[in-house]
Amino acid sequence: MAAFKCLVIFDYSGTLSLGAVRFGQEDLLLQALNNSGLATLGVTDTDTFWSSVVSPGWHKGSTTSSGYKKVMADAIMALAYHREREIDQTMLRTAASRFVDSYMASSSIASPWQQILLRISSDPSMAFVIATDHYAEVTPTIISFLKNLGIRAITAKEAFDHPWMGTCIVANSADLGCHKATAPFWTALRAHLGLTDVHMILLVDDFGANEQAGDSYAQEEQVWKRQKDTEAMLRQIFRVKVSVVPFIIPTPERQAFLSGQDDAHRAVANIIRQASKTVLRILYPDDIHEP
Repeated sequence: MAAFKCLVIFDYSGTLSLGAVRFGQEDLLLQALNNSGLATLGVTDTDTFWSSVVSPGWHKGSTTSSGYKKVMADAIMALAYHREREIDQTMLRTAASRFVDSYMASSSIASPWQQILLRISSDPSMAFVIATDHYAEVTPTIISFLKNLGIRAITAKEAFDHPWMGTCIVANSADLGCHKATAPFWTALRAHLGLTDVHMILLVDDFGANEQAGDSYAQEEQVWKRQKDTEAMLRQIFRVKVSVVPFIIPTPERQAFLSGQDDAHRAVANIIRQASKTVLRILYPDDIHEP
């Protein structure tokens, strides 16, 4: 077992991937429902999508290998049954596949993160993990996006059985069978990856703050509670110092980004660069460079 200077953990949706959050905005979501064919199968509005499609299948989709496409199709079939409406299963599978593929394509890693991620992934003293609660399809999607940035990555389960030094580990709740807010997620990584001799942990996470405007999940009090709970859990499991870099986009910039304003991407890129500088100051206090 190797001793690591630091375990570096990045959250995915809302932190590395802002496109995933943007996809959930009403205008783009309605467009995706129409373009995929889901609207013609009864999912005609965003309220129905969130309450009757996403919510019923979230736990199964995010803690098993079923995948977003299957749990989505199952939920829409159940909705049709409740409405006493028959739908063609082949059409349903095709529409669900189109929708999920569109969502995955929109969930790329924001390019301003590239340099700091490259720096961390190329440092053998760092154990680098991207941790996310998501559907099974997201794991290969993240690995593909990382490859495009020049970063080699493998799944957590692959890393359990194969050498992983010099790679980024993608730890998805769908693969591990539990959410990252629970201790088993982290105890599995600590034990199976040999992370028993880590000197410190650095966590970069939005803690839900960059979710859609108006979503109660992004309320300040809940964001703060999630941060404190996560810090305490990581300290208890790994028994080391935990440094947190909250990646929280201020409300005006976040709202501008989510509404698709042209100048918002530049503002968000600057916020990412500032967060990257903070990460560098913590990891390399004697060797500061522009990320």
